[in-house]
Amino acid sequence: MSQPSLRAPTPVLLPPVASEPQGDDPLFHLLFTQSPLYVGVLEWLGDDGRYLSVNPATALRLGRPVDEIRGARARDLGLPADACAAWAQLAGEAERRHVATRGEWEARTPHGVSSFRTTVVPLPTPAGSAPRFAFLTEELTAKRALERRLGTAEALTTALEDVEQPLAQALDVLQVVGDEVETLADIHPDLELEDAVAGLRDATRHSRRAHQRLRELLFG
Repeated sequence: MSQPSLRAPTPVLLPPVASEPQGDDPLFHLLFTQSPLYVGVLEWLGDDGRYLSVNPATALRLGRPVDEIRGARARDLGLPADACAAWAQLAGEAERRHVATRGEWEARTPHGVSSFRTTVVPLPTPAGSAPRFAFLTEELTAKRALERRLGTAEALTTALEDVEQPLAQALDVLQVVGDEVETLADIHPDLELEDAVAGLRDATRHSRRAHQRLRELLFG
């Protein structure tokens, strides 16, 4: 079994919960059916889980109808080995501590690496049955991608800030050199410095335009 990227599971204190979803509670039914989070109940079989109940969001993520998922094993539904390994750690920790346990994990999918945060809650289990858990999973893939982009943007901003002041100073020096060469060309026309003066002026103008654009990016 491949090892998932799983942060250390964290115990979570929650009030006791019933062994089955309370379908007769309108609020519970609304939350269960409309939640964008992946919610359900499963039996844990050691290295695999059997779904006893799932909400529509979970069914959509698994790409199967709810009725087809109910009673099926996770591996039979195509869950990656990474996901099953993460679940095994979470369920094992929750069963050992007898408290809800939360962890963040990653799994390789056909669309790339996906990130999740899952809370598993031990449920009362009938005698002779495998341990039962309620689960609530939030997908973090888009959030993690945004965090990486923001981190890259922050690093880029820092790098630009580091070069902005030295660039401004270099432009001032370039301006002084251009003025001096132009003065020298006026005093000694025999040196034929016109092309050098024109080149320095063009370089200064283009560099100041680039510097102004840099300042706009940094400071608005």
